[in-house]
Order: sequence, then structure tokens, then C-alpha cells
Amino acid sequence: MKENKSVKKDFLQIRDGKIIQLIPEKSETSKTFETKTGRKFEAEVYTNLVSNIKYLQVFEDEFDGITYKKLSVTMCDNQNNWECLTMSFNSNVGSSLICRLSNPEFQPIQEVNLGVFKDKDGFDVLFIKQNGLTIKSPFSASNPLPKWIETKVNKKIVWDKSEYLDKLESLVEDINKRLKFEPETMTAINPITRTDESLLLVDDNQDDMPF
Repeated sequence: MKENKSVKKDFLQIRDGKIIQLIPEKSETSKTFETKTGRKFEAEVYTNLVSNIKYLQVFEDEFDGITYKKLSVTMCDNQNNWECLTMSFNSNVGSSLICRLSNPEFQPIQEVNLGVFKDKDGFDVLFIKQNGLTIKSPFSASNPLPKWIETKVNKKIVWDKSEYLDKLESLVEDINKRLKFEPETMTAINPITRTDESLLLVDDNQDDMPF
């Protein structure tokens, strides 16, 4: 695992269970990644981010004619460095972040330590620590999110996750109400208005978990 680094104003993504920042060419500390289509690219890898979460945004992105929902997290550290971390909305890391930030123990005005780890089932999820304590998801078997609905299409089993995903979007709205941040003040790092092919290179659409 690479040594922690200080991240300046930039865009970051999640790939292969790591927080990465795409760079134009190979460096001494970069790592080479490869997309499913065989395209290679270089990125710096970060073990974690220490910053203040300002705003969450769910938006649509299109790649190869397919529309994906993305989740972006706008952050600003105590040195006024801004970051925008983007991930698939329909992924383990996306849902785990939303669930943990829904915990009443999360304090919006305080710095968090954010990183990626594998849970007991081998899924990549985001951890959040604040004041040295882990912020856990408030959802469990006794307090569940909407369940996926099993259906069959052309004799194949598929999962209808619409209620589950609608709930996650609703949680994002609730989190933003607690954050009380005006996103219009930071359009310079808005992933919707930023046109950059690098945001389309990384395929982080992992299968998420039916809970």
C-alpha cells in the first residue's frame, strides 16, 4: 500500500479498491491501470483522504452510449484545498459512503478520514473515521434499506433495485440538508460542468450488495 500523500485541488476516482488521481504520463510513484477495453492509463494512488465533506451530488454520465449514474463528493481540507471524488452511484463504495454519512454520529463541520477497505465478504467499501472513531452504517437487519426484488427476464434472474436506489438518492438529499453547503459556489469543480475524458476512463461499476 502506497504511503499517504497530501492531495491538492484536483479530481479523484475509485479504481480497484483504491483512491486514484489520473495523471498525463508515468511517474516514479504512479501505477498503471487498464480499462476493460484494454486502454491503459497512469494514476497516483492514495490510501486515504483527510478532509471536510461539503456536498454530495448524484448525476448522469454517458460512456460508449450507456448512461451511468455517478456520485461525487466535494471536499475541502483545512488548508483550503478542494477535491472532488467521483464513483459509481450503483456500487459498494457509493452505497457504503451514503449509508455511513446518514449516521447521526457524523458531524458535518468536522474533518473526516476517508478510505477504502474490503469487508468480510470481499466487497470494496468506504470507511469514514471522525475524531478517531469509525462512523458505521445505521442500517442493519433490524433497520434495513429496501430489499432488491428478484425477477426473471428471458428466463434469467435479474434484480430490481429501483426502491433501493431511490432510497439512496433520498439519503443524499438528507445528508446535503445537514451539510448546509451551497454547491453553486463551487461550480469550478462540478463534475457535470467539467468535460474531461479522464472521468470516463475508469469503470468502477462493481456489483453492489443486496442488503
